[in-house]
Amino acid sequence: RKFQHPVSVLSVANSAAGKSFAQETILSLVPDDEVLSFTRLSPMSLSHFGRNDLRHRLINIDELSGIDPVEAMYQLRSLISRGVLTAGFTSIDRQTGKMETLHKEVLGPVSVMTSTTHEELIDDETRSRFLILTTPETREQTGRVLSSMVFGHTREGILHQRERERITR
Repeated sequence: RKFQHPVSVLSVANSAAGKSFAQETILSLVPDDEVLSFTRLSPMSLSHFGRNDLRHRLINIDELSGIDPVEAMYQLRSLISRGVLTAGFTSIDRQTGKMETLHKEVLGPVSVMTSTTHEELIDDETRSRFLILTTPETREQTGRVLSSMVFGHTREGILHQRERERITR
């Protein structure tokens, strides 16, 4: 997120494959004030941020389906590719009462992180701007996930988690 051209990640896998866990793990390593997390992005929501409010931030959207597929996705792609979002808004001049167009810029660069279970939702324009990560869903991987879950409930696992939290802090 701090680079001039940061990486944006889209995780694609079936339900319960660990996408949310991976997002939460990454988010735990980023300072809270550097992250903007959303369940949903409405069509013009990003264009209403202040000029520097998104600069070098990690924008986390729980799932790809929470992003308005036309306008909000276009804004995200623009921020990722160009590092800036520009918008024109119609307003009424208070002095003259005439309509005028106001110009607004929201600066990036930004890093975006989201996930989906539906690969068919990813159009070519979006795909070209994200690093697409997949999760292996083999029997061995499922076994490792289950072993990890069991380990988390053991004495050693609880101590390990406390150590992780200490290091993260």
